[in-house]
Amino acid sequence: MNKVKILKALNLILFLLFLLQAATGLLMAAGAGGAFLVHVAGGICLVLAGAAHLALNWGWVRMQYLKPR
Repeated sequence: MNKVKILKALNLILFLLFLLQAATGLLMAAGAGGAFLVHVAGGICLVLAGAAHLALNWGWVRMQYLKPR
């Protein structure tokens, strides 16, 4: 699988994890205690997916933000 296809799938996963975090956060605010475990697990997955996204885009990040002036 090439990098572009991986990033497209990862972007979808990141979006869905973001929605999960928002939904479980709202549920917890409304008093649904059972949403806590899903929220924590989703948060861990979101951080890992974000790190993978950053790693796959590191060349672009380096060129945009870390280039010598």
